[in-house]
Amino acid sequence: MRILFVHNHYQTSSPSGENQVVHDDAALLRAYGHDVDLYEVFNDSLREASPVEKVGVALGTAFRFDVYQRFKRFLQERNPSIVHVHNTFPQLSPSVFKACKKLRIPVVQTLHNYRWVCANGLFLRENRICEECLDHGLSRGVLYGCYRNSRLMTLPVSAMIAGNRLFGKIS
Repeated sequence: MRILFVHNHYQTSSPSGENQVVHDDAALLRAYGHDVDLYEVFNDSLREASPVEKVGVALGTAFRFDVYQRFKRFLQERNPSIVHVHNTFPQLSPSVFKACKKLRIPVVQTLHNYRWVCANGLFLRENRICEECLDHGLSRGVLYGCYRNSRLMTLPVSAMIAGNRLFGKIS
C-alpha cells in the first residue's frame, strides 16, 4: 500500500512527541512492507520569513490556495492509496483535505491535540480546564488570547475553527 503522511512540524526549539510519532509510524509501516512518503513542512522556516510572509501564513490558517494547488500536484505525481494527516497547522491548512477530496483519495487523521475546536489546542487556560469556546463561542479564545497569549495571533486560529464549523466538515 502506498501511504502518504502529511505533517507540519513544530519548531525544533520545541521538541514534540507529535513530530516523533510521525516518523516512528512511518518507519513501522515501512518495516511491514508499505511504501510510505512524507509531505512535510517545518515551522523553523518561519524564523527567516518576512513580517509580510508571517501575516500571510496567519491569514492562511483557514485555507491556503497555494498549498491546495501544490499539494494536489504532489498527490497526482505520487498517487497514494491513502493519506494520513497528522498536523496542518499553521502552514498547510485544511486545504490538504480539499485536495484529497477533489482527487478522491481517502484520508485518515490522527488528532494529537484539540486544535480543531480550541485555539491553543489544549482546553487549558491559566493551568485550568477551559471549555469556554465550546460553551460560549470562539470569541472567548480571542478575548483571552489563548494562542501564544496573543489576541491578534488567536484571531486567525479561531477563524480557521469557525470556518470548519460553518462548513460542517474540513473539506
